[in-house]
Amino acid sequence: MINFKYLSSGNEERIYDYLNNLSNCQGCFCTKSYIRFLHAVLGAPAVDIYINSNMVANNLKLGEITGYILYYPGEYNVSVYVAGDTIKPLLNKAITINMNTSYTAAIAGNMNSFDLYLNKESKEEVSPYREAAVTYTNYVPIDETLDLYISDGTALYKDVDFTNSTPNILIFPTDERFDVKYSGTDKIVASTPTIQLQRNTYYSLFSILDGDMLRLIITLSGLNFLDLC
Repeated sequence: MINFKYLSSGNEERIYDYLNNLSNCQGCFCTKSYIRFLHAVLGAPAVDIYINSNMVANNLKLGEITGYILYYPGEYNVSVYVAGDTIKPLLNKAITINMNTSYTAAIAGNMNSFDLYLNKESKEEVSPYREAAVTYTNYVPIDETLDLYISDGTALYKDVDFTNSTPNILIFPTDERFDVKYSGTDKIVASTPTIQLQRNTYYSLFSILDGDMLRLIITLSGLNFLDLC
């Protein structure tokens, strides 16, 4: 088997694209993978993030998410620094990127204790042709769990712990707002704007803590547009 990590840089992209197109006819056997980064560390300054000494996020602030970055399957080291500093990292973490996969990698916790959490974005076995697919990850560093609701009061997920990610749930596409409550309470503590959900589309929701304010972030998952099998 060819190890595509060791192809020369001049030919690597051309050969990889050829194999990617070939996989459409012969099944997926060697495709690109992607990763994006979320800053969810309570009380942390803006950060720079490096993968194997290559900067992949510059001046990333709390609540911000990078675009997806192409990386080939393999072992990598992620380093997080205070923005502008390259002397002493706040965090070093070894990660494994698998083939044909997209990830959201979050630095999460608080300044006294935080880590990098790598979450794989997963497709449904059967494409949600008529529905939207929503998954939720709780990055609020507190002991209390959170519940996620839609605007009519229907609970989608309950008792979601810090750093836990939920499976996809399918929702009929319509104008929708998502709300978060502390488990066992009725008070909405964070909401998304009302958005028009689209059928056969994957959405990612993240809750973070910004000072004393809980925030709920909604983004499109890379499963919608990345060249994955």
